[in-house]
Amino acid sequence: MAIQLIHFSDCGPVRATNQDAYCAFSANTVAGPFSLLAVCDGMGGLSNGEVASATVIQDFSDWFVQQLPALLQDNRLLPEKVFASWNRMLQDCHNRLKQSALAQQIRWGTTLSAVLLTPDSYYVLHIGDSRAYLEDGTELQLLTKDQTLAMREFEAGNISSEQYERDPRKNVLLQCIGDRTITPAFRIGQKPICGAVLLCSDGFYHTVQQEEMHQMLIGTSTRAELQQEVGQMVARARHLGETDNITTVILRWDGTPSSQRSTLPLSVSDENVKTDAMDCVAKVISIHARPLE
Repeated sequence: MAIQLIHFSDCGPVRATNQDAYCAFSANTVAGPFSLLAVCDGMGGLSNGEVASATVIQDFSDWFVQQLPALLQDNRLLPEKVFASWNRMLQDCHNRLKQSALAQQIRWGTTLSAVLLTPDSYYVLHIGDSRAYLEDGTELQLLTKDQTLAMREFEAGNISSEQYERDPRKNVLLQCIGDRTITPAFRIGQKPICGAVLLCSDGFYHTVQQEEMHQMLIGTSTRAELQQEVGQMVARARHLGETDNITTVILRWDGTPSSQRSTLPLSVSDENVKTDAMDCVAKVISIHARPLE
């Protein structure tokens, strides 16, 4: 299967630091090709949000290399074991961040949207208001639901769709990793033969409409064209006054048989990992702070 990876993170015109962080992994396994993408948005209103996002991304990176091979049983994954493993990892990370914040008498937190792609399925993990989308060639589907006060009021029927779009509580999170308690949202679905996943922080989707993302994904053919379109969208977001950090990660695949597979375009930082279940792990990690030990 031929794949294309695009990743773009911009500090924005106002923020002094980039509190977003992301990772992208792809590997050949005994069960076929697997990929993992994750995007975190450190809380801009909380001090040291970049540490929280960096810590979650580092834990996800370790999980892909160290924990995923152990979950592959008889060349397949069991969804309940994946979600249980993710929940343990996140609760541990959450508690470490809370304890460190308490010791330093500070507050911090981060959102998370992550997608694991297997040969025939996708697994989604979500906390906060970063987003994950799935493109199947005919439409772009939002895989996550914003965990915000405005969304809760809209779903309860207390505000209309028009009121929701203008509601300032769209920026009020109901939960984030590193603060109070968390209950991750999980989802599984069938992976299309040809398609794409797009993950982004809210700085990207504030100004880029879902239909625009869809047209970008189906209207470009090469990785260079897709990278150029993403760059133009980020530049437009800055021009329209977006003040937040802006991050998006896109993985697109075309269903080409493995015998015709092109080289994985994950060239920022590649390394080989030899285990019983995985080899040739290609990875990209972008974090802007030192994660908690």
